[in-house]
Amino acid sequence: LNNPLADHEGYIWKMNHRGWAFKTSEYLIIFDYEENGISPEKPTLSNGWVSPEEIQDQKVIVCYSAYHGKPGNMDKLHSLESLMPDMTFFHDKSDRWRGGENTILLDGTYTYLMENLKLETYETTDLYGMGSLGYIIQVNGISIFYSSFITEDKELFIRSIDNLSVPEAGITVAIIDIPPAIETFFSRYIIERLGPQHVILYSRQ
Repeated sequence: LNNPLADHEGYIWKMNHRGWAFKTSEYLIIFDYEENGISPEKPTLSNGWVSPEEIQDQKVIVCYSAYHGKPGNMDKLHSLESLMPDMTFFHDKSDRWRGGENTILLDGTYTYLMENLKLETYETTDLYGMGSLGYIIQVNGISIFYSSFITEDKELFIRSIDNLSVPEAGITVAIIDIPPAIETFFSRYIIERLGPQHVILYSRQ
């Protein structure tokens, strides 16, 4: 994690349950991390778990696509907020209960600028009708696309993807959810429209 990286370089980890983590030369970006199951004796990014000791010196961005967990059940990352002032959280507006001082609630298509980082969202609804955010993050010469929960509303989905601002250099890596019960139209459309250099397909279910 502390190995120096140049711009345009990065590491990626599949995290516990449905999460992902991406390390650039400046930021550690964590998507949809949840603690699920029994923690290993020594939790670390390399085995899919967050360890406070491992990430405490990192500049951390945490992005959630949708409502996670149960009301009042704060996750591990939020419990670290007071210890790590450089952590910033992004959530869909419907997930207000999980917010803290460093939480930014986003609504639909939104662009947020930080130092050397541009974050753009799009919003669909999940299979239960709840809001779900997808992200394009441009940082340190890398562009990451992270899909929202796939919706059955094709028109909303197409409109949301078409409205995204694709970076001039294109998408470096796209992480796309493909639920088993949903046809592949959605993943195909993302790949054809955004033209990512690398694609990771997985299922949150």
